[in-house]
Amino acid sequence: MPTHGRERQGSVGYEDNAVTEFHLNEAQRSLMAEALYLARFLIGQGAEHADPSLVQRRRDRIREIQHALQTQTHPVHRDARPVSAIPLAVRRAFVQALMLVSRYFTVGGLGWRGTLRSPTLSQYCPDPVPPDWHTPDRLLKLCDRFQLGDDCHDTLRHHLSDVDADIAVQRRLIAAVLDTVHLTVEGDAVPPREAFAALFQVLFGGILLNPDKLDGLFTPTQIYFCVDFPTGDRAEDWQALSVPEHQSRLRDLHHQIQTFNFSKFRRFPTFGPCDPATIDGRWVRQVCDRTGLSASEVREMLSKSVGVLPRADAEMVLIHDIWGPYWQLRFSQFESDYASLSDCDEPLRAGETAYTETGPLTCRELFQLQGDTVT
Repeated sequence: MPTHGRERQGSVGYEDNAVTEFHLNEAQRSLMAEALYLARFLIGQGAEHADPSLVQRRRDRIREIQHALQTQTHPVHRDARPVSAIPLAVRRAFVQALMLVSRYFTVGGLGWRGTLRSPTLSQYCPDPVPPDWHTPDRLLKLCDRFQLGDDCHDTLRHHLSDVDADIAVQRRLIAAVLDTVHLTVEGDAVPPREAFAALFQVLFGGILLNPDKLDGLFTPTQIYFCVDFPTGDRAEDWQALSVPEHQSRLRDLHHQIQTFNFSKFRRFPTFGPCDPATIDGRWVRQVCDRTGLSASEVREMLSKSVGVLPRADAEMVLIHDIWGPYWQLRFSQFESDYASLSDCDEPLRAGETAYTETGPLTCRELFQLQGDTVT
């Protein structure tokens, strides 16, 4: 995702000594783990069929743990407090969250269009946000209301400006992509399936799909392909999906969608199969000409904006995929968090480093070599 010369920050960082931090020791962490285990048992089906005396013992035990961990609880203030009594970092975070909520509509599914009939998407309506929440004047009033100084106001203003700029670039990209197949974000008419088949072809290495086996939809920031993948291996079903020379690649694509691997985390939030390397280069240049973005920016952004779903699953997951993870990409640090998980299945290397309270610790430091023995 392009950052245009700056380091993108998912959230505004602050240091504030007024915030109390709690750290669990080893014994307390062990109690937390035990409590989670007991809670899963008590709310699950296992408790329904277990010996009543066992269930009671476990209920008693979880109450004991709750009492033992009371010192680590945070007080809940049920009475109104003066603003100055609320920790500064909490006030900052609250104002930031309020202002980001006003951007939720611009990265979600408002204005979606496509060939798929989706009662869920059609009927979903997020809670309305007052129009002035998007304005600089509202930020100024909130900062005044929560007694945040000029420095905090400026930091939040710059952060929101960065978010708005990134959203604008993303919307420009999707508009340009649609324009290459003579589609527009605005409009009421149902787009032709042939346009989605043409987009699928340039995005996925030239694979030809039967338009009748494909539904597509788009929002101002995302594109989804819903493919009618066969549920079995019958040759005639795959022949109806595509020409023979592309069926093997479609099978591979279907397997990739259905199979979990950690490398998918590199393409948060869609976790899709759109590989930047397989996107048609000539077509990418058309998008670059329309947006002013570089080829590498276009490829990278599309790999995180394009999703592929089995048509049979679309109604079940689209509402989550469109309205859920995408805001996390724009408003939080989740992208870097997920990227750190992308190589979790690879062997540990000696130089792997964990950063602890006492300093960095490398993997090689966990092992001691004594003669021919490693401990």
